[in-house]
Amino acid sequence: MRNRRIGTVALWALVPVALALAAIIIVILSGALVDDEDSRGSLQATAAPPANTTTAGPSSPAAEACATAASSSDGPTVFETLTEDASHPGDFDPSFGIQVGDSSAGATSDLSFEMALRQGDVHFLAFYINIPDEWGITPGCAIPLGETVGTLRWLTTLGIVNGPCRDVFTLEFTMQNASADPSDTIEFVDDTGNLIADVDEDKDGSGLADVIEKYPDQLTDLFAGRAPVRRAVGIANVARTSLIVQSLVFPPVESAAAQTLFILFQDFANVRTSVGRTPFTDQCTSFSLALTELGISGSGEVLIKNPPAGTYTFALTALGLRDADDDGIENALDTCPFDVNVGGARLTGDGDADQDGLDAACDPNDFAFDSDQDGDEHLNRGDLCPLSANPDRSGTQKDKDVDQIGDECDLFGNGPDVPDGAVFFAAEAFDAVIR
Repeated sequence: MRNRRIGTVALWALVPVALALAAIIIVILSGALVDDEDSRGSLQATAAPPANTTTAGPSSPAAEACATAASSSDGPTVFETLTEDASHPGDFDPSFGIQVGDSSAGATSDLSFEMALRQGDVHFLAFYINIPDEWGITPGCAIPLGETVGTLRWLTTLGIVNGPCRDVFTLEFTMQNASADPSDTIEFVDDTGNLIADVDEDKDGSGLADVIEKYPDQLTDLFAGRAPVRRAVGIANVARTSLIVQSLVFPPVESAAAQTLFILFQDFANVRTSVGRTPFTDQCTSFSLALTELGISGSGEVLIKNPPAGTYTFALTALGLRDADDDGIENALDTCPFDVNVGGARLTGDGDADQDGLDAACDPNDFAFDSDQDGDEHLNRGDLCPLSANPDRSGTQKDKDVDQIGDECDLFGNGPDVPDGAVFFAAEAFDAVIR
């Protein structure tokens, strides 16, 4: 097996990734990269396999009965414009690798994905992973709900209670098979756009979290007209806050024969744009993720089978967060997004003499401590507009153009309707040899 850098990939789509603790998380999208004139690629919408075919997967009566249940429209997604101004900076360089537990042809084998960003790198805005269509993935509708189908280890760096972004957490998730039926949904955010509390709630007393038994309604917005082949859910707790991670596998498109894996953290709306009143006020790199999809479940369910002998290419396509003022601090981490910062956001007091979370570049008085400069109950580091009070007292922060700068203060550059800062782009491929 070997890893290599690629410039363009014929894949599927983008999706939100990362944590939405102080506010939200990284947006992961949907579409497919195809070669274009500037070698950067453009996203292509996902289509379902023809009705008379089946999605790749182990052959069994149950799997064959529901293999074609996943469906997709051929219209564009709202995320496809993110690649239009993508660039290739040196400070966004994710690593990517694949491990196959047993590389024998046709083996029932675990399949592991690993990716990471170094400390100081720009964080993910979105990423997706291409899985060769020949890899046999059993549809989720042929697996009992709640069955353990994988594990996920997530290392993330957070800012706690307005402190520098430097506290490292390692979270472990057990991934359980979950409903992939978009016609049977559960509300995932409340009327003000905030993540529903207690995502592990079991209102019907079935023994399974409701978010496992039903499909989150926000997924129907992210993937309009699309249904995954399989969805899995993991729930963990940190600082008395429930965290949820979901993985979704979507079927291939006719023009790009590859399945696509998306990994979504929290409410996956956007970084720092929803709930700001939590202990977590920032997220940054270093970051790492290791997802293992089990080949066989504890109860003996076949989940994944290797393809015939050959070399198969997996690929990661990733976009990094925007940086409006090109100071090396992405908007989601920058309390002065339109002013080049004096210091960094990862060291105590660096460019912040009063240590209130506001960099001296825009702090009205860097020698007078005020952890909530605009008085809107969002701590400076967890506030999309630390100098402009949020008018919504519910705590929801608005970011119409999804550039991690709040609408109330997005008055410079391109304004609140057009995102500020280029999207960073990277692509990696990994060849797996099956013998």
